[in-house]
Amino acid sequence: MIRTTIRPSFKLSSLALSSLLLSVTANSSFAVDDGSQMANPFRVNYAGYLPQASKIGIYVAPRKGAVQWKLQGAKCSGKSDTYVANDKSSGDSFYIIDFSTCTSPVTGARLAVGKDVSAPFDIAADPYGPFKFTLFKYFKDHESTNTFNQAVNNWEQGLSINFTYVRDAGDNGAYPANTAESAWSLINLLETYPAVNTYYSTNLIGSRTVYDQLRVLTEQFNVAMNNSRNLAIPKFHANVNDTHAKCPPHATGTCISEPETKATFSVARGLAAMSRMHSVYGSEKDATAAYSLAKTAFANARKQPNVCNQADKFGGEGGYYPDSDNYSSWRDPKKLRDNCFPDKDNTQDDEYEALVELYLTAEKFKNTAEAATFKAEVLKNPRFNEVASFSWSAVSTEGGLSLLANEGRHSIDLTVLKANILAVARVIGQHQSNGYPATWDPNGTQWNIGDQDDKDNNVRWGSNRNALNDARILMAAAEIQKAKGQPAEAARFSRDAIKVLDYIFGVNAMNIAMVTAGQYSFLENAVQRTHDAMDPKTLWPGKMVNGPNNWTNANDKDMPAFASQPPLKMFAATGTGWASREISIDCNAALVPVAYFATEVAPAILALDPIGKTTKTSK
Repeated sequence: MIRTTIRPSFKLSSLALSSLLLSVTANSSFAVDDGSQMANPFRVNYAGYLPQASKIGIYVAPRKGAVQWKLQGAKCSGKSDTYVANDKSSGDSFYIIDFSTCTSPVTGARLAVGKDVSAPFDIAADPYGPFKFTLFKYFKDHESTNTFNQAVNNWEQGLSINFTYVRDAGDNGAYPANTAESAWSLINLLETYPAVNTYYSTNLIGSRTVYDQLRVLTEQFNVAMNNSRNLAIPKFHANVNDTHAKCPPHATGTCISEPETKATFSVARGLAAMSRMHSVYGSEKDATAAYSLAKTAFANARKQPNVCNQADKFGGEGGYYPDSDNYSSWRDPKKLRDNCFPDKDNTQDDEYEALVELYLTAEKFKNTAEAATFKAEVLKNPRFNEVASFSWSAVSTEGGLSLLANEGRHSIDLTVLKANILAVARVIGQHQSNGYPATWDPNGTQWNIGDQDDKDNNVRWGSNRNALNDARILMAAAEIQKAKGQPAEAARFSRDAIKVLDYIFGVNAMNIAMVTAGQYSFLENAVQRTHDAMDPKTLWPGKMVNGPNNWTNANDKDMPAFASQPPLKMFAATGTGWASREISIDCNAALVPVAYFATEVAPAILALDPIGKTTKTSK
């Protein structure tokens, strides 16, 4: 249900809002994306809540005993004494108001404690309305076609590689590792819920089917190995200049980075999975060609010692995708370190995920001998059955989720994998219950690699994507428990997955919906400024910013100084700081499946264990 809201033009100018009394009345104007939105003590999902979803609001206020709350516009009220003091992730102290039992549909509801009132939101069967379809249109809106014909360091002469690609919006270029991550996200969605293929093209003019968009998205994989080194090129860039986008010895034009192993495994996994998509939705000719090239890429990556590029072998504006990026950039003060510092996620994870995709494709094509060979390797791989948070830099869990999405089409026993998914999903739910519904452990040590990680743990570049990928684990857990006839746990995992959308759409420390609203004025406090070269004025709806980032903030003048704020407030309150407001291909690809699950899949699971009957919502 879409509300029509006229946004106020008035905005507070001061950013020193922490010293203000956090109190507003029902007649107050709600400011948008200039820092002043943090003066309102409430953090809610500004789109709204599904009737049977968990409904959590944050009320930032000093502790004063149990508080009475009511939902204005609905006959629903209650009391909360759940209080978090000095939340480590945000620095906030707040009440957690659980109004999950308010299940009746209502438009323009407001959460209130005394005279303090939230912005309006809906409780509705579809609170996102047609807006949700815009999330997928990101890909088509950010397409470019280019001919890349200059190599950094002139590592090869005579290259001329032309293709269409979906840009990482902050940069004009293509990164096969990040594109493989994005393609996997959409392919896994399509293999899990095939009805999604025509979901966007049917409901939004100018949108493609998921398969047709994947064809464009993965076109670069067909040409990334067109070079004499027979490995994939990890980065193509279109805007070379002598200041911040260098490509020596070239002063202008395009730039082709030197080939490496990680990108080659990325091409192998992307093409192997696309081969299955071609077989179902396209032609057998394309399916055969993609599978053949995937096997070539996989063999080439294994044939020679690991090739890992240092920074000087990448060219053009923007970042790069080395094998150990978490170690390679010391952030305070900024300096580069060894990209190839030993780590299990250098290329081992990429090789495993490619191996899984090749196995599944061999099974689909009934290539018995190849399937048997790949299966044996999958089973003995050290990453088999691993379940952990994932992103482009750590993809082994994606192999497990691919096996799960194709269960019944292969012969691998997934008993241990499913148990591991359930165990990790329960831990994620525990993390969410501690305050803002982010999914990571604020006391975790996974990033402790000697770059002041005692200050920046777990809120990394693309933190919104990391939360959404954790939601994918919760979604898988929900489906596992549904199939096992465990409705209460299936519903609980679904509710926890939906909480991640609550976090993205306003229940966060910045009190902002981290997605652009465009013409959809129903979304209060929507982000209004992004780092997006294709849409610099932020007119297009449905683009998600990468989110708080307490790591990659070096040289971003719009960001708070390194570790000067709690992690969830390491966000550019003003300006278009790339470290938190960049729009990236993999982050938006992570948002699409979670939004689809929330509105099209979860309601049926939630109905198996309705609120107010047998379920006690997690707190």
